Amino acid sequence: MRLLRTAVLSVALALTVLGGCGNSAASQPATPPPTADTRVYECPMACVKPGESEPYTQVGPGDCPVCGMHLAPRAVPPPAPAPVPAATAPAVPVPR
Repeated sequence: MRLLRTAVLSVALALTVLGGCGNSAASQPATPPPTADTRVYECPMACVKPGESEPYTQVGPGDCPVCGMHLAPRAVPPPAPAPVPAATAPAVPVPR
Protein backbone atom coordinates (compact mmCIF):
# COMPACT_ATOMS: atom_id res chain seq x y z
CA MET A 1 0.00 0.00 0.00
CA ARG A 2 2.83 2.35 0.87
CA LEU A 3 4.55 1.58 -2.45
CA LEU A 4 1.36 2.36 -4.38
CA ARG A 5 0.94 5.72 -2.62
CA THR A 6 4.57 6.63 -3.32
CA ALA A 7 4.16 5.69 -6.99
CA VAL A 8 0.97 7.78 -7.33
CA LEU A 9 2.58 10.78 -5.66
CA SER A 10 5.67 10.45 -7.88
CA VAL A 11 3.54 10.35 -11.03
CA ALA A 12 1.48 13.33 -9.84
CA LEU A 13 4.63 15.30 -9.08
CA ALA A 14 6.15 14.43 -12.47
CA LEU A 15 2.98 15.50 -14.31
CA THR A 16 2.90 18.78 -12.38
CA VAL A 17 6.51 19.58 -13.21
CA LEU A 18 6.30 18.46 -16.85
CA GLY A 19 2.91 20.07 -17.37
CA GLY A 20 4.44 23.50 -16.72
CA CYS A 21 7.03 23.02 -19.47
CA GLY A 22 4.61 22.87 -22.38
CA ASN A 23 3.57 25.57 -24.82
CA SER A 24 1.34 27.45 -22.47
CA ALA A 25 0.50 31.12 -22.83
CA ALA A 26 2.75 31.90 -19.89
CA SER A 27 5.81 30.50 -21.67
CA GLN A 28 5.16 32.45 -24.90
CA PRO A 29 6.80 35.85 -25.25
CA ALA A 30 4.36 38.67 -24.66
CA THR A 31 3.41 40.55 -27.79
CA PRO A 32 3.25 44.29 -27.36
CA PRO A 33 -0.23 45.79 -27.49
CA PRO A 34 -1.12 47.41 -30.80
CA THR A 35 -0.40 51.10 -30.83
CA ALA A 36 -3.31 53.43 -31.16
CA ASP A 37 -3.52 55.32 -34.43
CA THR A 38 -3.17 58.96 -33.42
CA ARG A 39 -3.11 60.36 -36.94
CA VAL A 40 -5.78 62.83 -38.00
CA TYR A 41 -8.17 61.47 -40.62
CA GLU A 42 -10.31 63.60 -42.92
CA CYS A 43 -13.08 63.04 -45.44
CA PRO A 44 -11.72 62.82 -49.00
CA MET A 45 -14.82 64.74 -50.15
CA ALA A 46 -14.09 67.56 -47.65
CA CYS A 47 -17.59 67.21 -46.16
CA VAL A 48 -18.63 69.81 -43.62
CA LYS A 49 -20.99 68.84 -40.81
CA PRO A 50 -24.06 71.06 -40.43
CA GLY A 51 -23.29 74.04 -38.23
CA GLU A 52 -19.53 73.80 -38.75
CA SER A 53 -17.24 75.64 -41.13
CA GLU A 54 -14.26 73.29 -41.36
CA PRO A 55 -14.12 69.91 -43.19
CA TYR A 56 -14.83 66.89 -40.98
CA THR A 57 -11.77 65.40 -39.22
CA GLN A 58 -11.22 62.92 -36.41
CA VAL A 59 -8.35 61.12 -34.69
CA GLY A 60 -8.11 57.55 -35.97
CA PRO A 61 -9.78 55.81 -38.91
CA GLY A 62 -13.52 55.67 -39.47
CA ASP A 63 -16.30 56.72 -41.82
CA CYS A 64 -17.51 60.23 -42.63
CA PRO A 65 -20.82 60.88 -40.83
CA VAL A 66 -21.96 63.10 -43.71
CA CYS A 67 -21.29 61.02 -46.86
CA GLY A 68 -20.27 57.62 -45.39
CA MET A 69 -16.91 57.39 -47.20
CA HIS A 70 -13.87 55.96 -45.42
CA LEU A 71 -11.78 58.72 -43.90
CA ALA A 72 -8.23 59.11 -45.22
CA PRO A 73 -5.15 60.02 -43.19
CA ARG A 74 -4.41 63.71 -43.47
CA ALA A 75 -1.28 64.34 -45.50
CA VAL A 76 1.58 65.46 -43.30
CA PRO A 77 3.15 68.60 -44.71
CA PRO A 78 6.87 68.34 -45.37
CA PRO A 79 9.05 69.96 -42.73
CA ALA A 80 9.75 73.61 -43.30
CA PRO A 81 13.19 74.31 -44.71
CA ALA A 82 15.70 75.74 -42.30
CA PRO A 83 15.88 79.52 -42.51
CA VAL A 84 18.83 80.80 -44.49
CA PRO A 85 20.77 83.37 -42.50
CA ALA A 86 20.75 86.76 -44.11
CA ALA A 87 24.03 87.93 -45.52
CA THR A 88 25.65 90.23 -43.05
CA ALA A 89 27.05 93.43 -44.43
CA PRO A 90 30.52 94.39 -43.31
CA ALA A 91 30.51 96.92 -40.56
CA VAL A 92 30.91 100.41 -41.95
CA PRO A 93 32.60 102.85 -39.65
CA VAL A 94 30.42 105.85 -38.90
CA PRO A 95 32.29 109.18 -39.16
CA ARG A 96 32.30 111.26 -36.00
